[in-house]
Amino acid sequence: MTFLPDFKMTTKRFIIFLTAGITGLNLCIIGLSCTSIAKSKAQYTEKAAITAQNLAQVFEQNLSGTISKIDIVILGLAHEIERQLAAKAIDSAEIAAHITLAAANFPEIQGLRVTNSIGEVIYSVPMRPRVSVADRDYFKTCRDNPTAGLVVSKPLIARYDNSWIIIVARRINGPDGSFAGVVFGRLPLETISRLFSSVNVGKFGYFALRDGADLGLVCRYPEPEGFGSAIGHKNMSSEFTALLNKGETIGTYDAPASSDKRVRTWGYRKFKNNRYYIFVGLAKDEYLAQWRRETVKTCLFIGLFFLGSTIAGRVIFLGWYGNKIAHDLLRDNGESLRLYIERLPLASIKFGPDFVIQSWNPAAENVFGFSREEAVGTSARELIIPAGAQIQGGPDWQELFRDQSGGTGVIENITKDNRIILCEWTNSPSYDSEGRMNGVISVVQDITGRKKTEDMMVRNEKMATIAGMAAGMAHEVNNPLGVIAQDLQNLERRFSNNLPANCSVAEELGVDLNLINRYMERREIHRYVSNMKTAVKRASVIISSMLQFSRQSDASHHLLDVNDIIEQSIKLAANDYDLRKKYDFKRIQVVREYDTNLPKVSVCLTEIQQVVINLLKNAAQAMFGADTEKPTILIRTFLDNGHVVVSIRDYGPGMSEAISRRIFDPFFTTKEVGDGTGLGLSVSHTIIARNHGGQLTVESVSGQGCCFSVSLPLIHKE
Repeated sequence: MTFLPDFKMTTKRFIIFLTAGITGLNLCIIGLSCTSIAKSKAQYTEKAAITAQNLAQVFEQNLSGTISKIDIVILGLAHEIERQLAAKAIDSAEIAAHITLAAANFPEIQGLRVTNSIGEVIYSVPMRPRVSVADRDYFKTCRDNPTAGLVVSKPLIARYDNSWIIIVARRINGPDGSFAGVVFGRLPLETISRLFSSVNVGKFGYFALRDGADLGLVCRYPEPEGFGSAIGHKNMSSEFTALLNKGETIGTYDAPASSDKRVRTWGYRKFKNNRYYIFVGLAKDEYLAQWRRETVKTCLFIGLFFLGSTIAGRVIFLGWYGNKIAHDLLRDNGESLRLYIERLPLASIKFGPDFVIQSWNPAAENVFGFSREEAVGTSARELIIPAGAQIQGGPDWQELFRDQSGGTGVIENITKDNRIILCEWTNSPSYDSEGRMNGVISVVQDITGRKKTEDMMVRNEKMATIAGMAAGMAHEVNNPLGVIAQDLQNLERRFSNNLPANCSVAEELGVDLNLINRYMERREIHRYVSNMKTAVKRASVIISSMLQFSRQSDASHHLLDVNDIIEQSIKLAANDYDLRKKYDFKRIQVVREYDTNLPKVSVCLTEIQQVVINLLKNAAQAMFGADTEKPTILIRTFLDNGHVVVSIRDYGPGMSEAISRRIFDPFFTTKEVGDGTGLGLSVSHTIIARNHGGQLTVESVSGQGCCFSVSLPLIHKE
């Protein structure tokens, strides 16, 4: 169906139609933009909640670890004093040396001290005048409760320097189990405050540590009214109180802080030992600043689009109005056909009986590159048809003059700059005033790009079909594998002499199961069955891994465990044909040094798998290409400055500094021609940097192997 301007329409009616169309288009753009703005805000809010919760988890682990270190030290000192009490030989010098060594090895502890049974401090380094702590709650708890274990005090002011501290203490028992004193260490609240201040959460970010029993404030950062001014305060938001009443010890909520009334997104979690609550608050006006800038840009775009569409409407109207006038004039003077051909976006060519070009419109100039002056009067066979060109379908041009019928065909043509293009020709005979055929009018369309696109679509469809068949075959193979695995298990059970049913049937038939099992052991039948079970299990793992990797990804990000992703990728790499056959991946020793306490990160599973597999494949190729004697790949995961880092090191030939600078460039490769495209590391770098907001770096010294590091942020910024 061809669209032609309706010049019979009145100007008023055309203006109404055009205005309605432009208004509807603008309303559609406004609706889509508003939806996009709302979704973007929800994404920024979700990322802030995830960030706050991750930071709360990191601080919880850090503070719990610090208290555990202090506990180890004071527990060791308490045991040493109890040992000396039991031996009735107190060595003050040795106790002082123990305190000095602990203070040197554990800088987290400040002021490690020992009291006697009445609360007087009798050991410290340096030794200070005796001070009594008998009135302190932690001393009373240790004294009155033989099973108190580790005692952590509420915030209190130190008597030596008037600083705010937390006391970590343990009871000392005498040889008869009686109370003999207390060992305690100080944890300054300023240390916790410095830990909070070391993390950049924006100008108005907020941290708070509260007591797990009564929710009294222990420490917060920043402290607008001076350090320690708010310790013990219990004013909590109603949003947190509602979550607490539901029994939720980990969560997020939005609420203003009591200190500045600024609304924040809070992430909180209770320590595993129920000792404290940690709160991390991200100011909404900070993490939504980028969203507000995007919203302003979107509004500007809407305004510009409205202005542009208005101008376009004006241009369309003027064009239509001009065409209407031109059409009316052409209808009067008989020039409509010529102007239509001149304005036709497809090449229009008229030939005489001898294939001499008689007419050549501007679109033909664009397609073939020859001007009207160069083309008219020239034979088409000499100008635009290369030697040996093959026509695909449609009648031969000579047939147009013999039977005066039209036809459509596809033929290779040549342009002025000697490019071969593929064109679709639609040919129709033309007649003179007496009805005699005097030539051919052809409409020509360059379909070179379309043909390439169609070929690509066919290849993609074929690959999708093959992938679907492969997935279907994998599912079908899983069924017989399940039957084999079940029957192998039943086969083992049928020969077991521990099942009453087996013994009953054997006794009925006069068969000795013990002799049968001895025969099977002598003939290694049990080993054969075990080998078959192992093979079935391996086949099942291979099929499961291939199915998981071949599933189409929606490129969405989810909170996942990096260690699990690496293990899945290693399994996939072990079953890669090239790695298994050409490079014998099983010969490579994979050494794993994982941090099992890593927080989850927001990633796209299949994209990170693709990066890890590519790095493993490159490492294997490098080591086997250099005939490395003991090929080894070391994989480490750890947390570094708010990023989860995956380090993959090989012990191959390494690379020079010049190669390292270009290793992520597209199409750059050090492999032989045909062994690599030079896109693997470039694509991997794009996945990490653009899709995940992280970094992919390399460290290498020629002859000493390579180390690629993938750094993924806990806060994923688009």
